Amino acid sequence: MLASWPKTTISAIADLLPPKALSWIEHPQEIVMNNNNLENFQKIGQQNMDKALKILGEWHEGWRAISTEMTDFTKRSFDEGAATVEKLLSAKSFDQAVAIQSDFAKRTFDGYVHELSRIGSLYAQLFRNSYEPVEGKQYSAQRK
Repeated sequence: MLASWPKTTISAIADLLPPKALSWIEHPQEIVMNNNNLENFQKIGQQNMDKALKILGEWHEGWRAISTEMTDFTKRSFDEGAATVEKLLSAKSFDQAVAIQSDFAKRTFDGYVHELSRIGSLYAQLFRNSYEPVEGKQYSAQRK
Protein backbone atom coordinates (compact mmCIF):
# COMPACT_ATOMS: atom_id res chain seq x y z
CA MET A 1 0.00 0.00 0.00
CA LEU A 2 2.79 2.43 0.87
CA ALA A 3 4.47 1.62 -2.46
CA SER A 4 1.58 3.26 -4.30
CA TRP A 5 1.95 6.51 -2.34
CA PRO A 6 3.93 9.32 -3.87
CA LYS A 7 7.53 9.45 -2.71
CA THR A 8 7.01 12.96 -1.32
CA THR A 9 4.22 11.73 1.01
CA ILE A 10 6.43 8.96 2.37
CA SER A 11 9.28 11.45 2.80
CA ALA A 12 6.99 13.84 4.66
CA ILE A 13 5.85 11.03 6.99
CA ALA A 14 9.42 9.84 7.44
CA ASP A 15 10.49 13.34 8.48
CA LEU A 16 7.90 13.34 11.26
CA LEU A 17 8.90 9.93 12.67
CA PRO A 18 12.07 8.86 14.48
CA PRO A 19 14.81 7.52 12.16
CA LYS A 20 14.26 3.81 12.89
CA ALA A 21 10.47 3.95 12.74
CA LEU A 22 10.25 3.23 9.02
CA SER A 23 13.28 0.96 8.72
CA TRP A 24 10.98 -2.02 8.26
CA ILE A 25 9.82 -0.54 4.94
CA GLU A 26 13.36 -0.39 3.63
CA HIS A 27 14.42 -3.77 5.09
CA PRO A 28 11.38 -6.07 5.42
CA GLN A 29 13.59 -9.14 5.83
CA GLU A 30 14.60 -7.87 9.29
CA ILE A 31 11.09 -8.46 10.63
CA VAL A 32 11.62 -11.85 12.18
CA MET A 33 9.93 -13.18 15.28
CA ASN A 34 12.64 -13.62 17.86
CA ASN A 35 12.17 -17.02 19.51
CA ASN A 36 13.62 -15.75 22.81
CA ASN A 37 10.96 -13.05 22.99
CA LEU A 38 8.25 -15.64 22.44
CA GLU A 39 9.70 -17.87 25.15
CA ASN A 40 9.94 -14.93 27.56
CA PHE A 41 6.34 -13.98 26.78
CA GLN A 42 5.19 -17.55 27.44
CA LYS A 43 7.19 -17.71 30.68
CA ILE A 44 5.69 -14.45 31.94
CA GLY A 45 2.21 -15.69 31.00
CA GLN A 46 2.80 -18.95 32.90
CA GLN A 47 4.11 -17.08 35.96
CA ASN A 48 1.07 -14.80 35.96
CA MET A 49 -1.27 -17.76 35.61
CA ASP A 50 0.47 -19.53 38.51
CA LYS A 51 0.14 -16.44 40.67
CA ALA A 52 -3.52 -15.99 39.76
CA LEU A 53 -4.23 -19.61 40.67
CA LYS A 54 -2.33 -19.19 43.93
CA ILE A 55 -4.38 -16.08 44.77
CA LEU A 56 -7.62 -17.92 44.00
CA GLY A 57 -6.51 -20.83 46.18
CA GLU A 58 -5.69 -18.48 49.05
CA TRP A 59 -9.09 -16.78 48.70
CA HIS A 60 -10.84 -20.13 48.70
CA GLU A 61 -9.03 -21.29 51.83
CA GLY A 62 -9.53 -17.95 53.56
CA TRP A 63 -13.25 -17.77 52.90
CA ARG A 64 -13.65 -21.40 53.92
CA ALA A 65 -11.90 -20.68 57.24
CA ILE A 66 -14.05 -17.59 57.82
CA SER A 67 -17.29 -19.43 57.06
CA THR A 68 -16.28 -22.34 59.31
CA GLU A 69 -15.47 -19.96 62.14
CA MET A 70 -18.73 -18.07 61.76
CA THR A 71 -20.71 -21.34 61.62
CA ASP A 72 -19.03 -22.55 64.81
CA PHE A 73 -19.70 -19.24 66.56
CA THR A 74 -23.36 -19.31 65.52
CA LYS A 75 -23.76 -22.85 66.81
CA ARG A 76 -22.06 -22.01 70.13
CA SER A 77 -24.24 -18.89 70.50
CA PHE A 78 -27.40 -20.84 69.83
CA ASP A 79 -26.41 -23.56 72.32
CA GLU A 80 -25.59 -20.97 74.99
CA GLY A 81 -28.88 -19.19 74.34
CA ALA A 82 -30.84 -22.45 74.63
CA ALA A 83 -29.01 -23.35 77.86
CA THR A 84 -29.79 -19.89 79.27
CA VAL A 85 -33.48 -20.24 78.42
CA GLU A 86 -33.52 -23.57 80.29
CA LYS A 87 -31.87 -21.91 83.29
CA LEU A 88 -34.36 -19.04 83.17
CA LEU A 89 -37.28 -21.46 83.10
CA SER A 90 -35.91 -23.24 86.17
CA ALA A 91 -35.20 -20.01 88.11
CA LYS A 92 -36.88 -19.91 91.52
CA SER A 93 -37.00 -16.15 91.93
CA PHE A 94 -36.96 -12.95 89.94
CA ASP A 95 -33.52 -12.03 91.34
CA GLN A 96 -32.12 -15.38 90.21
CA ALA A 97 -33.59 -14.83 86.70
CA VAL A 98 -32.02 -11.35 86.53
CA ALA A 99 -28.64 -12.82 87.58
CA ILE A 100 -28.90 -15.54 84.91
CA GLN A 101 -29.82 -12.95 82.27
CA SER A 102 -27.02 -10.58 83.34
CA ASP A 103 -24.47 -13.39 83.23
CA PHE A 104 -25.73 -14.43 79.81
CA ALA A 105 -25.53 -10.85 78.49
CA LYS A 106 -21.96 -10.48 79.79
CA ARG A 107 -20.81 -13.81 78.32
CA THR A 108 -22.54 -13.08 75.01
CA PHE A 109 -20.97 -9.66 74.69
CA ASP A 110 -17.49 -10.95 75.61
CA GLY A 111 -17.86 -13.87 73.21
CA TYR A 112 -19.00 -11.56 70.42
CA VAL A 113 -16.06 -9.20 70.90
CA HIS A 114 -13.65 -12.13 71.01
CA GLU A 115 -15.20 -13.67 67.89
CA LEU A 116 -15.14 -10.33 66.09
CA SER A 117 -11.41 -10.12 66.82
CA ARG A 118 -10.84 -13.64 65.49
CA ILE A 119 -12.84 -13.01 62.33
CA GLY A 120 -10.99 -9.74 61.80
CA SER A 121 -7.65 -11.53 62.04
CA LEU A 122 -8.88 -14.17 59.57
CA TYR A 123 -9.84 -11.41 57.11
CA ALA A 124 -6.45 -9.74 57.57
CA GLN A 125 -4.68 -13.07 56.99
CA LEU A 126 -6.82 -13.70 53.90
CA PHE A 127 -5.85 -10.38 52.34
CA ARG A 128 -2.21 -10.73 53.39
CA ASN A 129 -1.93 -14.20 51.83
CA SER A 130 -3.74 -13.09 48.69
CA TYR A 131 -1.49 -10.08 48.22
CA GLU A 132 1.84 -11.92 48.68
CA PRO A 133 2.18 -13.16 45.06
CA VAL A 134 1.43 -9.69 43.70
CA GLU A 135 3.66 -8.01 46.26
CA GLY A 136 6.60 -10.26 45.40
CA LYS A 137 6.28 -9.40 41.70
CA GLN A 138 6.03 -5.70 42.51
CA TYR A 139 9.20 -5.74 44.63
CA SER A 140 11.15 -7.67 42.00
CA ALA A 141 10.06 -5.16 39.33
CA GLN A 142 11.14 -2.23 41.52
CA ARG A 143 14.59 -3.74 42.14
CA LYS A 144 15.36 -4.09 38.40
